Amino acid sequence: MALPAAALITPGVWYEIAVDSYATPNGVDADDVFPERVKLDSVPFARQAAEAGHIDAAAVGLGTVDDTELDALDGVTGPVQTQLGAKADADDVYTKTEVDDSQGLQDDAIAAITFGVPGEGESFVVVEVTDNAVTNGLNLLAAYATASGTFTNCKGTSFAFGGGGGTASGTFTNCTGSFRDFGGAGGSTLGGKFYGCRMTSTSWGGTMRGRMDGCHWGTGVTCGAEARLYNSTFLGNVDLDGSTAGIAHCNVNDSILDAGSASFNFGNLCDADVE
Repeated sequence: MALPAAALITPGVWYEIAVDSYATPNGVDADDVFPERVKLDSVPFARQAAEAGHIDAAAVGLGTVDDTELDALDGVTGPVQTQLGAKADADDVYTKTEVDDSQGLQDDAIAAITFGVPGEGESFVVVEVTDNAVTNGLNLLAAYATASGTFTNCKGTSFAFGGGGGTASGTFTNCTGSFRDFGGAGGSTLGGKFYGCRMTSTSWGGTMRGRMDGCHWGTGVTCGAEARLYNSTFLGNVDLDGSTAGIAHCNVNDSILDAGSASFNFGNLCDADVE
């Protein structure tokens, strides 16, 4: 139905409008919609369409999103792609199952360890074990860094027996060390006692502040005031560092340096043939 042009521009228009509700038109009667004349601007749908109560997902965009997919957005509070992009890659994280499995393997390995009396050339390091992996690691480092017990016929590897900044304050008898063992590389030997021990490496880097008797050192040593060196062999200089250290009946491959007030004139041999 097309309204006359004059009706669209006139401030007030009365126009007869009705809808026949029967499939076969039979004239307007009381059962039909708008059976009486009504003013055009008072017809409900003439001014504004009713608000939509629901839109099917198929009517959104290209119609490729269904209702289930649209409902999945319920609860989203920010840009979805930004949140997905901020998640860690799967290769960079471990699942709880993977962590549990790894811990289980560690527990089994620890449970399989047997303890006994060290044999010749062997030693044990006692470490306090807790439920915290970080604490266990620190305890392990502390055990290796501090050698304050009694060690007999033990063999160390690199930085053992307080090497690498640790403390070698125990009693070592017939023990063998290698690269920077026995308090080497900035470690401490204060209070340490070394009987019949061997340093096989030519790199030590420590300061001897303990007692040595019958030892064979693969390099020279620098001494602190507390050092007492007896019947030992050094394949390098022995630097007394101007202290009150004592050295007697030792064989030195090179020289005894900076004696100061040290006591050293007791049968010491300085000879390049010492080995």
